[in-house]
Amino acid sequence: MFQDGYLYSFFIRDFWKIKNKWEFDTGIRFSYFQNLDKFYFEPRIAIIYKIDEQLSYELSYGIHNQFIHRIDQENNAGFNNNRWFLSSDKIPTVLSNNYHSGLSWDNTNFSFSTIFYLKALKEFFQFDHSFTPQEYYSSYGKITNSGEGISQGIEIQLRRKTGKITGWLSYHLSKTKYNIFNFNEGKSYYANHDKNHEYKVVALGRLFNLNFSASWVFSSGRPYTNLDNVYVVSGSGYEIFTRDNYNGERIQSSHHLDVSFSKTINISKVAADLGCSIYNLYNKNNIAHKRYNPFSGQISIKDVSMFGITPTIFTKIYF
Repeated sequence: MFQDGYLYSFFIRDFWKIKNKWEFDTGIRFSYFQNLDKFYFEPRIAIIYKIDEQLSYELSYGIHNQFIHRIDQENNAGFNNNRWFLSSDKIPTVLSNNYHSGLSWDNTNFSFSTIFYLKALKEFFQFDHSFTPQEYYSSYGKITNSGEGISQGIEIQLRRKTGKITGWLSYHLSKTKYNIFNFNEGKSYYANHDKNHEYKVVALGRLFNLNFSASWVFSSGRPYTNLDNVYVVSGSGYEIFTRDNYNGERIQSSHHLDVSFSKTINISKVAADLGCSIYNLYNKNNIAHKRYNPFSGQISIKDVSMFGITPTIFTKIYF
């Protein structure tokens, strides 16, 4: 299936300082999307206030429009058929208002930052269950259910920049919820990719004359819909529908440790990095997502796991 469209944009930007304490970075983006014969106005502003030489406060706001959309659909064989579609008279342009604020502290040895963000979506949508690519070009029928969405969270990071061992600690608290007016009885629900908590520890350094890195990641499980709230309509081609409480359950949390070792060898004018890495060192059985099977006598669900312990040998050659 072939699609084409033209987006024409013009951007004006201005940057200035006041007494080396305040920094302002402002801009306006004007866009014209040919497919909808419509103009779009997107202002942006970022402000930095330097409390002292090491500590600063940041604040920003911007409006963004999304004209191309990825649609994730799983076929009957269990594989994802990802397609991209342009906004049209049937597929809305998604508008987002983006807010960001935070504190940043930075000196020679350490840095610390905390950031709060919020993204409010308008004209967020999902396709009707019956959607087919052919309907995109048809002259009749509505193929989307529109609604709203909100994504918000806070990120905290502490970084060590000098010493034999460098690296960082970080924590991310987030929530992404959508509200589609004709879906899930009009109740808001968590996005498929939502993870409430994520911790990450990264260490970099040298050990036994080798470069090494290690990272440990813990994250909350993604949401899913339990079997009591899904069903298959006879004659629908085994298409799965939801009754209520969409994404009302969560997969168990996951964590894994990854390590990597490498050594640089120089031969004449050629340099090579030789090394190995191991993903999920302690072979934790982490669940990535749930998969439904509508083909049996009764619809069933199973766990789809991430990789277990996975060693890799690699080399990089520089000329």
